[in-house]
Amino acid sequence: MTFTEPINPATFDYHDVTLTRDGGPDLITSDVKVNRVSDTVYRISNFNWVVGNQGTYTFTVSAVAIMDAAGNTGSGSVAETWVMETGKPAAPTNVVMSPDLGVSTADGRTSVPTLTFTGTVGETNLTVRLFDETTLTDLGVATITGTNFGKTVTFAASGAHHVRFNAVDAAANVSPDKFFDVFVDLTAPTATLAAVTPDPRATPVSSVDVIFSEPINETTFDRGDFSLTRDNGANLINAGVSLLYVSGTTYRLGGLAGLTAFRTPPATRALVP
Repeated sequence: MTFTEPINPATFDYHDVTLTRDGGPDLITSDVKVNRVSDTVYRISNFNWVVGNQGTYTFTVSAVAIMDAAGNTGSGSVAETWVMETGKPAAPTNVVMSPDLGVSTADGRTSVPTLTFTGTVGETNLTVRLFDETTLTDLGVATITGTNFGKTVTFAASGAHHVRFNAVDAAANVSPDKFFDVFVDLTAPTATLAAVTPDPRATPVSSVDVIFSEPINETTFDRGDFSLTRDNGANLINAGVSLLYVSGTTYRLGGLAGLTAFRTPPATRALVP
């Protein structure tokens, strides 16, 4: 507490101080200490034990009973108000990323390194922080409008990322963790056709296996992705050809026997995925 001039220390004690929470009764007791720091500065202490509950506190010092060295009585009062916030905010919810380019629109898989996360929080006036637990990288603070937040992030490395979201209030109370798992795949899949043996041969080829370098989105793969030609002629693939999942990353193109049966003269056929 700073005065405009030196005061008489004997006229300033806990009786000149009030402290209320949410407009309630005075919390100041004789345990509160007033100590001189200099002629015009005094420190009021030992009231921290009454300000631990959540609420709005108003701390007031009245000068009406405080005198200067000449016996002049002060006038008026000064007050300081603060908010004690002890409850943690709820964790962020409804977190999604865009673009999600995996098999589903909510599997956290994508083929681009720059993503936008959006979600909601349970109250206004919060901050949302993002942290990549996989690379131990602080991803920064989201932009919040009302209770909706958004943050665009560019991952420096491909692969899995375990992203943590926390809501933080003005009193620095941190919410429970919310996690979102992302997999950034920047490598295009490659395909290999199983060898046709024997070659040359005198019997039809009924099926051919195709093996991918990684799991694929099956909705993007059908018999229309193949061509089968005889002596560099027209594509022979038709509606009678089947495409079945075998296991792992292997698929089987079947129904080829009628298309690869022996003809006169002998012919060379080429299958291209």
